[in-house]
Amino acid sequence: MTSKSIVILSKNGKAELYKEIMKNLGEAVKIAASEALTNWKTENSDFIIIRDKYPVEIQLPITKEEFELYSKFNLKRTGSKTAAFELPVYIISFDNEWVEEEYIDHEVYVVTLKISEKITQEIVEWASEITSKGE
Repeated sequence: MTSKSIVILSKNGKAELYKEIMKNLGEAVKIAASEALTNWKTENSDFIIIRDKYPVEIQLPITKEEFELYSKFNLKRTGSKTAAFELPVYIISFDNEWVEEEYIDHEVYVVTLKISEKITQEIVEWASEITSKGE
């Protein structure tokens, strides 16, 4: 079964591109990495792919289908009416720099699985924060 993945381009604190693709997560990461390579600022940036987990909290009860899906991602009860799971996410950084002791991402791709509209919106906001300078 092919799953749906999402690819978000975040640039200078703003999610500029969002697309859904009918590829499993591994293939989606390779596609986004290939695009990132063509835009890599080789003269002053590192090229980094980081595999991470994004914590998602959900309200209980959930359906049998949701349980089967979330169980793949370390689903745990966190309270009497809440649970959480860890959504796998990849961050592909290709326009970045060190400013004194601080590492700043100017442009990244964030790639993860499409779970729901609500979770997708959270990921888009998080992707924007990655490239925000915090000012």
